[in-house]
Amino acid sequence: MSELLLLPSLNAEQRADGTINVTGKFHTGVEAFASRWEGTVRVIMEPRAGGTENLDDTLVDPRELAWGLEVLPFEGAAFDRRMADAGVILGGLGHRQNGLAEKARELGVPFATTSEYTLTTRYQIAEADREPGPVGWLKSVRRKQWEAGQERANLRTVRAAAGVQCNGTPTYEAYAPENPNTLLFFDTRTRDRDVLGDAALEARLKRVAAGEPLKLAFTGRLDPMKGARHLPALGSALRDRGVPFEMSICGDGRDAEQMRAEIAERGLEGQVKMLGVLDFQSELVPFVKEQVDLFVCPHLQGDPSCTYLETMAAGVPIAGFANEAWAGILDRVAAGWRAPLGDVDALAARVEEAHHQRSILAERTREALRFAREHTYEKSFDRRVSHLAALR
Repeated sequence: MSELLLLPSLNAEQRADGTINVTGKFHTGVEAFASRWEGTVRVIMEPRAGGTENLDDTLVDPRELAWGLEVLPFEGAAFDRRMADAGVILGGLGHRQNGLAEKARELGVPFATTSEYTLTTRYQIAEADREPGPVGWLKSVRRKQWEAGQERANLRTVRAAAGVQCNGTPTYEAYAPENPNTLLFFDTRTRDRDVLGDAALEARLKRVAAGEPLKLAFTGRLDPMKGARHLPALGSALRDRGVPFEMSICGDGRDAEQMRAEIAERGLEGQVKMLGVLDFQSELVPFVKEQVDLFVCPHLQGDPSCTYLETMAAGVPIAGFANEAWAGILDRVAAGWRAPLGDVDALAARVEEAHHQRSILAERTREALRFAREHTYEKSFDRRVSHLAALR
């Protein structure tokens, strides 16, 4: 019986009682692999102290799982034995996995790698996280130099791998020329049963066509990487343009308090509401389906966030900055609008277009939903597991 060995880049905290702290999204993703793979599934995660910065941390007991889960460094004799015993290995790109594709090849075990962030996106993340002042600038320069070196290692892994699975178009376009067995998929938690139905879509579009104020929303981490700090300024720009709107901001993070203060300073409390963290399945999905006409996405970098496909599966188009990930989706489907990175007034202009051109808003809503139906959680994992199974 063939074993699929998963080596995620996400580290985990193992507690004294044996339970392991992982993200809920990761947990369900492994279950999706395990339910499809004809054989056993084992996961090895490197150790970390404390939880993650994600909003869905959860504790699991490895003894209660239908698949194996270990916290173990990606080095040493025990890890080497795990690699040698595997039928197929799915790893990732990152300095802790440099050389693993070559080692797997020596062991005669097919190694596939996943990818998410291009070098450009990693540079943009460094800029978003940069501290003010000369010390922050110097740290950013050093980080970019390190990332350039890591990209050379990434390319060696891609070329040595038996296959590559690219989350989003940016790394697909970068790495497909380097490996002939490259798969494109789009990250999402939306299952077939949760995609917006036609009747609900038409009911919302009827309200949109009536010319009511646009219901805008943003969901996600409120931190520099996601660009959420631009949302209060976007609210002001829309008000200055005379666009009737209501904006809901769902999530939490480092920028939350600053955003609340800025919303108050700009006098936007009546139009911009911060709703905090909503449970994805029971609260967030119904809210977006029923209460949102247009998603505003100020992501300043090309993180192939699951936000894109999950929003589109709710039948909601997106107006966002033209980072690599969103631009790549728009090149494939007319599911919204794009504005230059960081240009809040241009983003407001795109929202204004949607307000005045309700028939185009409806067309892009339907296109977003059509595309999302082709890339649901089930369909994406079916493609990924088939891709891996072909490596055996």
